[in-house]
Amino acid sequence: MKTLVGDTLLCSAFLTYIGFLDFQQRKILVQDWRDILDSMSISTKPQLSFVDYLSRPNEQLEWQMSDLPSDELCYENAIILQRFHRFPLIIDPSGQANNFIMKYYSLKTSTKIAQTSFLDSSFMKVLASAIRFGTALLVHEVENIDPILNPVLNRELYKTGGRVLIRLAGEEIDYSPDFRLFLITRDPSCRFSPDICSRVTFVNFTVTPSSLESQGLSILLKSEQPEAEEKRNNLLKLQGEYQAKLRELEDSLLQQINNVQGNILDDDRVINALESMKAEAAQISQQVAETETTMAIVETATSRYRPLAKASSRLFFALENLSSVHFLYQYSLDFFLSMLSKVLAQPDQGGESARLASISTGLFVQLARRVSRGLAENDKLMFALRLSQIYLELEQHSAAVAEAKTTMDDSSTFDGPTDEDVDILLGSSSTFFNTESGSQRSELEQLLPAFSKTEMDQLLKLVKLATFKHLEKHVREHATEWNAFIKNPSAEEAIPADWDTEYVAASASPRRAAFRSMIVIHFLRPDRIMFSSERYIELVFTASFPWRGEIELSKNVEEDTQATRGILLCSTTGFDPSAQIDELAAVLQKKYNSVSMGSSEGFDAAEKGLNTALKHGTWLLLRNVHLCPSWLVSVEKKLYNARESVHPNFRLFLTSEINPNLPVNLVRMCDIFVFEPPSGMKLSMVRSLDTVAAERMNRSPAERARLYLLLAWFHALVHERLRFVPIGWSKTYEFSQSDFRGACDVIDRWVDSVAIGRAHVAPDNIPWTAIRTTLKESVYGGRVDNTFDQELMDTLLEHVFTAASYENTFELVARGEGKDTGLVIAEGKTKAQFMDWVLALPTTNPPSWMGLPRSAETMVLISQGTRVLRNLQVMQDLYGNEGGDDSASADDDHKMVLGTTATEGEDARPKWVQDLDRRVSTWLELFPAEGLAVPTVRDPVHFGNPVYRCMFRELELGAKFLGNVVVQQVCAYKAKPSNETREAMRTLYREQVPEQWAQLYRVSDDLSLSEWLTDFSRRVHQLNVLAQVAPTEILQQPDGIWLGGFFSPEAFVTAARQSAAADLECSLDELHLLAD
Repeated sequence: MKTLVGDTLLCSAFLTYIGFLDFQQRKILVQDWRDILDSMSISTKPQLSFVDYLSRPNEQLEWQMSDLPSDELCYENAIILQRFHRFPLIIDPSGQANNFIMKYYSLKTSTKIAQTSFLDSSFMKVLASAIRFGTALLVHEVENIDPILNPVLNRELYKTGGRVLIRLAGEEIDYSPDFRLFLITRDPSCRFSPDICSRVTFVNFTVTPSSLESQGLSILLKSEQPEAEEKRNNLLKLQGEYQAKLRELEDSLLQQINNVQGNILDDDRVINALESMKAEAAQISQQVAETETTMAIVETATSRYRPLAKASSRLFFALENLSSVHFLYQYSLDFFLSMLSKVLAQPDQGGESARLASISTGLFVQLARRVSRGLAENDKLMFALRLSQIYLELEQHSAAVAEAKTTMDDSSTFDGPTDEDVDILLGSSSTFFNTESGSQRSELEQLLPAFSKTEMDQLLKLVKLATFKHLEKHVREHATEWNAFIKNPSAEEAIPADWDTEYVAASASPRRAAFRSMIVIHFLRPDRIMFSSERYIELVFTASFPWRGEIELSKNVEEDTQATRGILLCSTTGFDPSAQIDELAAVLQKKYNSVSMGSSEGFDAAEKGLNTALKHGTWLLLRNVHLCPSWLVSVEKKLYNARESVHPNFRLFLTSEINPNLPVNLVRMCDIFVFEPPSGMKLSMVRSLDTVAAERMNRSPAERARLYLLLAWFHALVHERLRFVPIGWSKTYEFSQSDFRGACDVIDRWVDSVAIGRAHVAPDNIPWTAIRTTLKESVYGGRVDNTFDQELMDTLLEHVFTAASYENTFELVARGEGKDTGLVIAEGKTKAQFMDWVLALPTTNPPSWMGLPRSAETMVLISQGTRVLRNLQVMQDLYGNEGGDDSASADDDHKMVLGTTATEGEDARPKWVQDLDRRVSTWLELFPAEGLAVPTVRDPVHFGNPVYRCMFRELELGAKFLGNVVVQQVCAYKAKPSNETREAMRTLYREQVPEQWAQLYRVSDDLSLSEWLTDFSRRVHQLNVLAQVAPTEILQQPDGIWLGGFFSPEAFVTAARQSAAADLECSLDELHLLAD
């Protein structure tokens, strides 16, 4: 009874507020509630289970029979759906809640359920009938709630003559007390107004890792071991029935005791009933024990499938995490389960072990093939690396099950990277600071003259790591090989042999050895990390693993698409993939209806075409759907509602630019193909010239065709330089094929103005200035908003569009030094001749073709490699298990709840918090232990000095910013985290700069966490040094002052000018700043 009040308050808050949150957020909020109750001296049960407290075993049995996944989150949601006071609004992206509610009410004889949606023409009739007769009503697609429901949600009831009525659309309707209303949406990104939120109870049915693992195991067993799965389900049902029977006996016992009149020992009827109940309870308890024994035997027999079920869960949540890399990467549970079913449908190959291995490999192959073709080119390698992580974990767990191990700690036979290896590659190591100097550096510099300063810094950082300390010895003993390695164009193939034998033998663990070689490449030759990663992927899987996601549209459409899913062809701005559909239709001999979107006529034609295609099984192509994202919501709903009746030959194709406004649900219901324009001058020129008809290009005068060639070269030049931002251009501009088409019109207009029908025009008579000016001011230059870029464009135009281009010796690319060769313009007068010249160009081009230094390509490769690893870090799950482990047994390890006490000698903190605490301790070594020495009182003598005032302000800011880093206190459980601090901890764990830190002062957005911390520590140390200097001597520092190291450098410059003006007794206008 001591905890009755506290438990009741917790349960009330649970039913009222917690439904909207996911599992991890619920745990955090419940702990916050407990802390509030503890502060008020209100006791609660330490291990209070809402499921056991608010539901009975027989109810849980009914939920299981209604196909509700048997995990804690789903049971909690079922409780809310039974005990609500405000009608529930359910977020159900996977369809679990919809299936559960429909089956649950279909098994009930007392209550029926009807379905409708706001798009249903008979919605009002169905709603009125449900209210009047007391049936349950499930309303789909409630992203926008019809105001007609307001009286129902508000329960605007009134009584007249003993009748309870509600007014809907001007009509009085009898209100049955048995009426139930369930609102449901499949869109997890949907946001509702505060008004709606206050009138409904949210219930979040987002799938959890444990429920998906159970679902995956069930699917696997039904396919591979149907008898064992049936036996397992029957045993689970029996266990539920036994628990329900025991609860009934307990209730009956209490009822019998309550009905006793007089002395209980004198009532033979009660004594006999108690004896009978005792015997029956003993028998049931024995049966429960027997079923548990049998269940253990069945679980042992089916345990070989559990690692694959766990891997399946991790794979799906890896797909979920892709949305944090790019908004376009959205995948539904149905999409994933369809791939699993397709793999299971493959014919048997050999025995059980071979079959299981075939399923495992097949699932990864299917996932890589179908997902990668919907990823941008730069993200395919990152996704393949994430798949390799999960695949190796699957191998490890499968090996442990096969060897009947009780723990996963024995990794002696595991051929894969350790957690520490992964942390080092992804930048999570805490030893990346304060590299050694002095004798060690001098000795290594003498041994390794080929190493640049940056490469030497990276080497010193690497050998400081505990697992790479032996590398220094190998470098000293094989300096010649390491000098050759650092200069090798293909460094990943030239790593000195046996450099890591002291730590891992390549012959015994080739995968781990390859991964550690990737770490060396990442540190010393970051421009080759992508090539090294590709070699690692081939080693983990095979060379044929389809991670590159090649698109073969005819084969993909025939083998992988379904009538119930759309086919979304996305492209970058200015690239139209609809031509792919034309080719596809020709190959498959299909006719299709095409509709261009963006106008009211297009909407009408699309609606009509969609209805016809759904009915008759034809193809429909909707072009440029990014122009009407709001209208696409209705298309997605129509496609979803027609999934049961759609013709199997129906296919819906949609072309779109990559647009963040595309509806999430539509993207989830589509197979995505991403088309990116190929890189390289040659392919860009081919693409541009293909858009120009031969008749147009060959028109008189004969000099016209060469102008088109020059324009194609310039357009390719402009585009290719975008790959080298910020060297090619200072920023990214959206140059597109529409610019090329507009430039063609400009050329035609000016050439026609001087040709006046003549067959030839002298090159000197072509209006070059007018053409260049129009292109640089309007066509291409209209997109440029930077002075430097504008001058660059002017220079490129001056070089390309000149009368000298009609000379056969004109060099489009000037001959350079070394391996850089020039390029002389083609000879010819027709499109065919120029196209032959273009097709003969090499596919890959050196940066010199774009007027860039050779190092530009290296810079691009480093940038791409950094992006791959940064996104791979984002894909890592915070809790070591995608989405977090929501099982009760793992709760203590994974939830982030502070304030708990540990037993003696035990660390109660989650593992990731412990790891973060160790990193934070290392980070804090960068800063002065005593902090910044800020004077408590302003010095009245020096306060008139503007430099003193500026420094005082800088010190105050520095101390304030340093004080904002409270994560160490939280990691050590010495302070309770706010939501902002929790988010900062998660961000820091992923080696990213928290948003609130990045906003402290102006700094580049591209800085990594280690770079930001190093920058901040340098600023703090400079302030600490200057704080010890007399105000009058600050400007006379022998080593100078790092001006950019101030938080407000412009303020310091102004203060210095004011101080100098005062000393010189002159005005500020008379001072001039000199910079060496």
